[in-house]
Amino acid sequence: MTPLTFHESWAIILNWSVAYHHEPVSGMVTVSPVVGEAMVYDHRTKSLIDFPWEYDIWTHYIKAILAWWSLSYVIVDHTSSFAIITHKDALRHQACDTKISHWFVTSDQIVSYLTQLEKDGAVYVLPSRASS
Repeated sequence: MTPLTFHESWAIILNWSVAYHHEPVSGMVTVSPVVGEAMVYDHRTKSLIDFPWEYDIWTHYIKAILAWWSLSYVIVDHTSSFAIITHKDALRHQACDTKISHWFVTSDQIVSYLTQLEKDGAVYVLPSRASS
């Protein structure tokens, strides 16, 4: 079973309370594929991460990585880790050297590059609607 479900045009990464979308999703940490000007941050209701940086939100450590004008993410909490990769060059970042259990990628080219780099973990290709 994939730890991923979709609601309209955005993906929810199950078990981690993380949404992948360009606008904040209430009650979730939302990571955007698009670079913005600043982060919308509110512990109680919503968080939108759309700027390359390191964040500690709720129980999540989130590293936002800029590669070719899009953001990729490595997200770690006390029980698991996963990555959302939007461009293969993001895999060169040292944050991707972390043991990742689930890789969510936006293209088959990234899947091939993960294989070439011999990265462990389950790999899922996000449908294009997840980032629209």
